[in-house]
Amino acid sequence: MRILLYNPDNGVTRKFHAPPLMFLLQALTPEGHEVVLIDGNAQPMDEAGIARFVREQNIGLVGIGAMTRMIAKAYRMADAIRAVGVPVVMGGPHVTEEADESPRSKRGTAHADAVALGEADETWPKIVADAARGQLKDVYAPVDDFGQESKPSLKEYPAIPWDKIKSRPVQSRSKNGQAHAPAYQ
Repeated sequence: MRILLYNPDNGVTRKFHAPPLMFLLQALTPEGHEVVLIDGNAQPMDEAGIARFVREQNIGLVGIGAMTRMIAKAYRMADAIRAVGVPVVMGGPHVTEEADESPRSKRGTAHADAVALGEADETWPKIVADAARGQLKDVYAPVDDFGQESKPSLKEYPAIPWDKIKSRPVQSRSKNGQAHAPAYQ
């Protein structure tokens, strides 16, 4: 299955770092699946563009993570993707704190087929397996055998191949003309 991990643009500037979570999820994706990454800050898309990309690239699952300042764009993009029949899983800080806002609910609104709450290190492989079988659950949360939230161990963290990630440095300046350390797009 081809999986798209999408980070919406922040709506203010294009000089943001791509979130490391995309690269971590790519590294945690079980073998046999291909992951495509799109950071909206480096590769802007509108709703029609992302829907076209998903169709043309035969994407079978889309993961979208967003902070609160990006959530309106994330929801619009998720709606466009779901409109072409591709399931969407949403996660990130906003979705974790406002979990009832995104998934199928009694209110009848939905921006996502499933939500990933908290740290996705343990739940992401389960999400991918369930999506491949066409059996996504509404909510994925990292909990232990006692129902308590569990945090991932950093002992056996996957290596992220930073040397293979295509990005380009962008020099930014403050209002008074001082150069900031370069960001990467």
